[in-house]
Amino acid sequence: MLACVGACVALVALALRLARPAASRARDGIEVLAGALLVLGAALFAVTGGHHPGSGSGWSVAIAPGLPIAAAAGVALLAAQAVSVIAAAGSEEATLFR
Repeated sequence: MLACVGACVALVALALRLARPAASRARDGIEVLAGALLVLGAALFAVTGGHHPGSGSGWSVAIAPGLPIAAAAGVALLAAQAVSVIAAAGSEEATLFR
């Protein structure tokens, strides 16, 4: 569930980036939230063994390839934000020492 919410939040952040390409701390925060939700949701699902919607022999749960992909997407979002923050901090320091 958390990974799905993270994917939705990531799509909202993408829509905001396309609509308003200028730098925005709010959008950066939304992207960090999306990445964290994707990673957390994928990790919790993998650790708990998935959601069993019913009982009986007809239900089986497998960790599908989409789950690691969701986790990788979350890590990529978080890494991109970290690089962005480090680059912004570096440019601010360069401006201060001119």
